[in-house]
Amino acid sequence: MSGTAGIGKTTLVNDLINAARERNLLAVSGGSYALASMPPYGLWAEALRDYEPREGLPAAPPWIDELDPDEMLDSRRALHEDLRRFLAEVAATRPLLVALEDLHWSDPASLDALRYIVRQHHMPPVLIVGTMRNDEIAPNSPLYEMLPLLVRESGAVRIHLQSFSRVEIQSLVRSRYQFEPVDEAQLVDDLLERTAGNPFFVTEVLRLLEAEGLIEQEGPGWRLGDLGGILVPPLVRQVIEGWLSKLGDEDRHLLEIAAVIGQDLAPEIWESATNVNADRMAVAIDRALDAGLLIQHPETLRVSFTHALVRETLYQRLPLSKRQVLHREVAEIISDRRGVSPDTVASHYAQANDPRAIEWLIRSGQRALALYAARDAARALSRAHDLSVRFAERFPTGAYRMRASAFMMLGDFDPACRDFEFVLERAREAGDRMLEWQTLIDLALLWAERDYDRSGSYCRAALDLARDIGDRSTIARSLNRIANWYVNLDDQERALSLHREALAILESDHDRPGIADTLDFIGMASYLNRDYPASTEHYERAVSLFRDLGDRQRLSTCLAMLALNGGDLDVMATPVYREAAYWIRSGEEALEIADEIGWPAGKAFALIMLSMAYAARGEFEQALDSARAGLEIAEWIDHREWTVMARYSLGRTLMELHQIESAERELELALALARQTGWQLGAMLASATLAFLCAALGDADRGAAVLGTLDEPSDLSRSMAAVQRRHARAQLHLATGNVEEALRLVEGLVEPARHADDAEFSPLLLKLHGDVLARVGRVDQAEAAYRAAAKIATLHGFLPLRLRINAALGNLYRAHDRTRDADTAHQSARSTIELLAEKLGDADIRETFRSQSEALIKPGPDSAFGEPLLGNEPLTPREHEVLSHLIEGKTDREIADELFISPRTVMRHVGNILKKLDVSSRTAAATLAVRHDLI
Repeated sequence: MSGTAGIGKTTLVNDLINAARERNLLAVSGGSYALASMPPYGLWAEALRDYEPREGLPAAPPWIDELDPDEMLDSRRALHEDLRRFLAEVAATRPLLVALEDLHWSDPASLDALRYIVRQHHMPPVLIVGTMRNDEIAPNSPLYEMLPLLVRESGAVRIHLQSFSRVEIQSLVRSRYQFEPVDEAQLVDDLLERTAGNPFFVTEVLRLLEAEGLIEQEGPGWRLGDLGGILVPPLVRQVIEGWLSKLGDEDRHLLEIAAVIGQDLAPEIWESATNVNADRMAVAIDRALDAGLLIQHPETLRVSFTHALVRETLYQRLPLSKRQVLHREVAEIISDRRGVSPDTVASHYAQANDPRAIEWLIRSGQRALALYAARDAARALSRAHDLSVRFAERFPTGAYRMRASAFMMLGDFDPACRDFEFVLERAREAGDRMLEWQTLIDLALLWAERDYDRSGSYCRAALDLARDIGDRSTIARSLNRIANWYVNLDDQERALSLHREALAILESDHDRPGIADTLDFIGMASYLNRDYPASTEHYERAVSLFRDLGDRQRLSTCLAMLALNGGDLDVMATPVYREAAYWIRSGEEALEIADEIGWPAGKAFALIMLSMAYAARGEFEQALDSARAGLEIAEWIDHREWTVMARYSLGRTLMELHQIESAERELELALALARQTGWQLGAMLASATLAFLCAALGDADRGAAVLGTLDEPSDLSRSMAAVQRRHARAQLHLATGNVEEALRLVEGLVEPARHADDAEFSPLLLKLHGDVLARVGRVDQAEAAYRAAAKIATLHGFLPLRLRINAALGNLYRAHDRTRDADTAHQSARSTIELLAEKLGDADIRETFRSQSEALIKPGPDSAFGEPLLGNEPLTPREHEVLSHLIEGKTDREIADELFISPRTVMRHVGNILKKLDVSSRTAAATLAVRHDLI
């Protein structure tokens, strides 16, 4: 329910609660408050404060009221699930109403928990009612971003309460009084003018008019007095002041103190703050209840103000100096009380302008981090920092590092960097060498998202300092960080050597966290070195250790990377065999954990890794959705490494769907950003895939130019990026007819594996080997390569790759008059096309995929084995023009300049020409055009 203050939200909620209780439903309610700082999950703590487990009902989650390390759960999602389970258990016994008022003042953690709960699809009967003032939802408030998600994901019913119209005010007046028509019209018009139809204002004005004798009953009817001058803006304050005037000075003073304490009042705290005895307090409460300023909560001793506006009016009556004194007294009273949130204490000290607020805000930030509420932590620690500046007090170094960690977890680079750099400066000033080392590592991790040269300098400085300190554990961890830096420069052998050195140190010291950390690093380096069995072994060991250690962040990254050992679209080595569900489930669990702990960078990484795993198995829609979601998060937090990987995954998947222009755009953006950040590994992967796309389009010159942007990898390098670049270069040679050079490159990749003791083959490389062997007429060897590739692709469920292999194998058979074998292979390819197409929801993408995939299947000998067959569809005049320039050997750019069109349009025409002429390369199209005099 939304609406302005006084519009009737609370009245409707109270009516709902009363109706629910009349029907034996269980109802709990709570709210957020102005003039106070809400702790993490404070909204839920308020709602469950008076809940008592009885009649077989479960106990409320213990962490709701107070943080107990022994009872804490190990992730944000675990906290949310604990709350969801509690609500479900209650509702399974008795239908449940949960009323959450004033969401616009809520803390972010409470809103996150609400969102989690309403997304669940199988809850027992629970009605959740939330209220908010729509005019107080600022763009930077937690609810502003959350509200659209809450509504969309829950299917919530939204009720926006409007002010009373004249007709509705008239109806209200008639229900309460019997005036002559003239008096009724005058009263209704006056109420509408004075209150703008606000229901609370209308009701209170009527109460005031009755109290002042301006509305009186005379016999069966009512008399209306002179309304002139009675209501002067601000209306609400005057109405409330009118009721306060009925109380004595001492009672008003007691209520003013209550307004400082909060919206809800515990009598014992109120008594302590006022220094009056219980009997006197009871009298004051009774008078305030009679005046309509307070309400008594059923079955408890607690009272609260009837409306936030009542409390605000009372609060504003106090001079600033008096407010500050009262806030300080309240803070001192509650600071030693068990179960009181540090946020509440901090808020009172801050309102008192007391420097003790700094310490309590730091405690609040620390508690928020323990509850996985990074936004709350950053907010509390920033407030503490601002106060330390105001009071000229030194802000603790540990608080700076704590805030930097919160910012880093949120993906907020600049403030995280400033805080870490300040911690580094202080550590050096204080001679705290271990803190200096830790902060160098923090900065290396932070800068890895932006600038690899800067990250490497921090890694090297940390290693030098660790060696100087002489602590074995510190040296090992430094070795791991600089080795990981080498990983991202695609120097996998050097990285593995350093990681193994670190592992030996940590294993000899029985350092389990350090061992887990190193296993994770070795898993990554082994994967990028195309040693999937070693990568899988190390990641599975790391996953087990991180589970035991409770390190949720590292567990998430390990699971995400483990998903890739099952293969992706560009699998450059034989993946380890497991059921496909094993790899997908690893990625999904990684995503769940990152979401649970509120880690945007981890969530982006898991989504991107999942997208690659989905695409390899032909789950293209899931792949695109995951990559786009990962990209959105990566760009939001400005994580450039993950932005590159998201665009890379998008581009590669779009290539497989034959969405060529979109794929090219994504790959170009990935390559440009990787170059900008100095991330060599990302640049190598993006350039190889973009060159592969150029080869498929027959634009060898552009493909060669793309590959030429980076140094050619050594022939000795077996890293994934190096092999992928050589794979792309071989494709380019094949497209331009330089078959011998293509064969040399491919056999340089395949033969070392063939002669290894543990011979493992990449199905993608085997397929390319088959393509090249077929072109040079080594038919039996080509068939063997295709069959080996098909066997691996089938075993691992790589449907897109299996489609291409079977199409190529059928084309080989067809070219050599093995019709039955060709039909069998092509039928398998067509079945796979339909299987994959049926999963695509977009009709245009589905038809493009079908038609372009069908074009891979040749009805007769193609240019590799004999004379190609001409298609029946004629070329357009523009396609004739483009073909004439192809015969002259011009590039897309040159053709575009000649015809005054874009290179992208030229590529589209070339693709149409290849399809219509039923050939696979630009060279073949030009040869066919000359031979058949098509131009």
